[in-house]
Amino acid sequence: MSRMTDDLKTWIQSFESGAKWFNNINSQKTLRNYLPNLAKYCKFVNLNPDELINLKIVGLQNINTAKEFIAEDTLESFLTNAKYPLSVKGSICATVISFYRANRRNLNEVKRR
Repeated sequence: MSRMTDDLKTWIQSFESGAKWFNNINSQKTLRNYLPNLAKYCKFVNLNPDELINLKIVGLQNINTAKEFIAEDTLESFLTNAKYPLSVKGSICATVISFYRANRRNLNEVKRR
């Protein structure tokens, strides 16, 4: 793996949710694609992996309020506002969905733009 990938590997494994997700991915090719994607998403939303999971927990604790779908709304905001090509946004969206799924915090359907 490259130095950048090694740095991202160290970064993601420093978070409980990140390590859980990382250890759930069996393909080196998938890791090479997904690690930078999750880092881009975290940087855009200004949250670390554990804080992303906390968004979903907050939503689950606040059913029938504006906070219920905060994790999904954050991803939809990224898809609307990030200045990446659609193909990159789609790849990042798949990565984020994978991340939440690996942490047993599945996202509800997200509107892909």
